[in-house]
Amino acid sequence: MLRALAVGLTARAAAANVVSLVELNSALDGLPGLVAEGGNKKVAFLTQANYDAVHTVLSSNVEVVICDGSDAAFPSCTSTDDMIGYIIDGTFLAGLISGLPDAASAPSLNSFSSGVVSLRAMFMAPVYSDEMPHGTLSAAKSSMDLSLAVDAAIVTLQSSGTDEKVRQNNMPFEFIAAHTCRIDDPSLYTVPNFGAAQGLLRTTLDDKVLKVGALGPYDWGGNDGNYKLDPPAGFYPEWLTEFCKVFNSLKGPDGVRYNSSGSIACERVYQPTSGSVFEDLFGGVSYVTEPYYVVDSFYTGTGQPCATDQDCRQANLESEREYCRNADGGADGDLTCQHPSSPRFRHFRLSCSTLGVDSTFMTKRYTIPSPAPDEDLILTDAAYTVDGLNAALQAGTNKKVAFLSQANYDAVQTVLDDGVQVVICDGSDDTYADCSSTDDMIHHILQGDFVAGLISGLPESHFEQYLNIFSSTVVSLRSMFMAPVHSTEMVHGTTEPSKSSQDLSLAVDAAIVRLQADGKDEAAKLNNMPFEFTVIHTCKTEDPSVFIAPNSAAATGLLRTVLNDKSLKVGALGPYDWGGNDGNYLEDPPVGFYPEWLAVFCEYFNALAGPDGVRYDANGTITCDRVYQPSSSAVFKNLFDGVSHVTEPYYTVDASYTGTGEDCSADSDCRVANLAGGTETCQASGDDTSKCVHPTSPRTRHFRLSCSTIGVDSTFMVAKNFTLTPIDSGSENEVSGAVPVAACWRLLGAPLALVAGLCSP
Repeated sequence: MLRALAVGLTARAAAANVVSLVELNSALDGLPGLVAEGGNKKVAFLTQANYDAVHTVLSSNVEVVICDGSDAAFPSCTSTDDMIGYIIDGTFLAGLISGLPDAASAPSLNSFSSGVVSLRAMFMAPVYSDEMPHGTLSAAKSSMDLSLAVDAAIVTLQSSGTDEKVRQNNMPFEFIAAHTCRIDDPSLYTVPNFGAAQGLLRTTLDDKVLKVGALGPYDWGGNDGNYKLDPPAGFYPEWLTEFCKVFNSLKGPDGVRYNSSGSIACERVYQPTSGSVFEDLFGGVSYVTEPYYVVDSFYTGTGQPCATDQDCRQANLESEREYCRNADGGADGDLTCQHPSSPRFRHFRLSCSTLGVDSTFMTKRYTIPSPAPDEDLILTDAAYTVDGLNAALQAGTNKKVAFLSQANYDAVQTVLDDGVQVVICDGSDDTYADCSSTDDMIHHILQGDFVAGLISGLPESHFEQYLNIFSSTVVSLRSMFMAPVHSTEMVHGTTEPSKSSQDLSLAVDAAIVRLQADGKDEAAKLNNMPFEFTVIHTCKTEDPSVFIAPNSAAATGLLRTVLNDKSLKVGALGPYDWGGNDGNYLEDPPVGFYPEWLAVFCEYFNALAGPDGVRYDANGTITCDRVYQPSSSAVFKNLFDGVSHVTEPYYTVDASYTGTGEDCSADSDCRVANLAGGTETCQASGDDTSKCVHPTSPRTRHFRLSCSTIGVDSTFMVAKNFTLTPIDSGSENEVSGAVPVAACWRLLGAPLALVAGLCSP
């Protein structure tokens, strides 16, 4: 996800003015035109972990400097300010931080995304299940109903663009809209009726207090949040205030607002450490965390003082018990309750994602010379960002931006200027009835009819020389889906141990993390260009050994079946040809990014070994065999029934579940649910048959999700500001459609002339 994924190479007037990850890697690789001054290849990071998080997208020629005082050559580099000073004086070619540089330093720096985003969410107590380590046994402490309300409030807040308004109030602050719940229709997120609410939601409504677990109170600096003020100030405090307003206004199908008998306060319960915050969640002292909690991090125990193991939290799973240990793992001295490092999402119920925090590269900003009278005007890299596009929409007379569907616009409408004039390129627009495809959209962009257009992914390679492309900052997360845990709080969890996906999920996640840590997803991308994805991990990749796969001999459930049969059944759509380089499943074998990704995943799955060191393929290679179905509903039915074990890696997290779609004649033919009201019903469909359907519901409530595989960005395209010289109609570089033989672009969305001979310098 690059703020300046491609900037039209306008920076090449000053060779070292690096303004994108592509150009940073070119400089590190010593490519012509972007060789840094003195061959400088030093890039600074605040910690080794910061470098580890982005190393797969960075050139191997980089010379890493860790600014924590440990580098013998730069012992005085111990902070962001020190790092920035070294960048500005030319000692470092670049540096990386989370978020954005401060306002005072920004004018001297180019900042652009690493393409690696850390997802944030609100955490709650986990579901109760034999397959969850610490699920509560007390109905009064269940977060089931509360989670429904929290998600509805988050989605409503995001859909209205309130989070974007909060960002604007606390500049400089940047976030990525990486959604695990779709936001175009908040009404899909129904909440329990006021009178019927149970568990922690009942307590919240009765006491009129939502207890929010929080770190501190600390002053985090910048505009993130100062919690030492009363009231706290900054992005996260203001976000929680807005969330609380929406939470108060929620109402179930009965129409009774949650604040009908008095306003509900959101009160912070401060703790000095995350372990203590998590202990409060397990104990029902707090009900939900602040929105800033990092998803792709680890749970290491509550950290509460102890004398023996029995003082520590017991688990539903024997292997998940916490133990009383000192900092070195011994049994002497200061003892606390500890847990082997484990992904957080295995221990907590997560809300819909709140935002994604980008890791930002910074380089020295060099002055770009003013253009000579006979040269094209040069756009700054700021024009190739959402903020730059919005500035152009506000200042220009042309405000038309094109989308392939209304849903595409709905997904990004919260980040676009309110004055935008939306054109839907599906043939439905009377003025642009000829616009019904990506190629048509690009044609109109190049003619100057549209300021910009938006697509998922990237345009085809032959268009690249004519377009600047940049992120919408709205990303759709992808994952592999599996059958859900068995729990009274999950709709369709299986009661059959042989169909449990618990052990399989541990193995799948271990393979995904190792694949990502080795940069194999990046290699698959480069093998199938043009293809772009955003690195948004729900599992950290710095230390894959933390993701432990079960021993092959002890494997249970679906993993046992896979190892015995030597076949991992993969639910897949098709076979279809998706075009471009995503994947053509009509080929044998299929080709493209996703097919190559799965092939590599299968290699890593085979190479897994549990603590006993026995590889999964010790008794023969395990094949990954696709089980094709024409629709997602049918793929999901196979998951529930154990016909397939896991889906392809391309399944969209922030989409909805609407039922298995199997044929039926009565409700009793449809899938029974653990939850009252979750049973699917038999309804007539358009082809004189009846199908099993479920009220539209977030997919996250119906399936076990793997570690995230990739994030798919929605990409804006604008015409490059250059003069297009006449081209022969047979040229392989010809833009499709009736493109004029000469066209001039000077300012974003404001073409001066579109007819040959009328362009003026």
